[in-house]
Amino acid sequence: NKAPQPINVNECRTKELIADIISSMDNKGWQYAFVSEYDYNLFTDLLTSYFEFKPYKLPDTTIQLKRGCKTKLAKALGDVQKELSPINTLSADTDFFRIIRSLSHFEKVTQGDLYKALTR
Repeated sequence: NKAPQPINVNECRTKELIADIISSMDNKGWQYAFVSEYDYNLFTDLLTSYFEFKPYKLPDTTIQLKRGCKTKLAKALGDVQKELSPINTLSADTDFFRIIRSLSHFEKVTQGDLYKALTR
């Protein structure tokens, strides 16, 4: 079973938009929140597949994040959802919440607290 090929940011408008929003959260870009480029790509590919209605598989292990990035990353992810989701109300976007919970900082956060974090 081959690992899925990463989605090329230059060939995919959705991934480009996700990458732009995440990069703009801090002057360090994705490195502000993600431990490795592999983890960053894994997560952005998950979001891209979700927003393009393509099949995706949540990772078996939680994607580790750096300390102290939760608030800025949550706001950026809220912006991603606002920009791309076909579901207008964030609280009804349960699959999006499931994807966000694959990140270490959000794994055990309640639905209500996650909603609040994403809408700051």
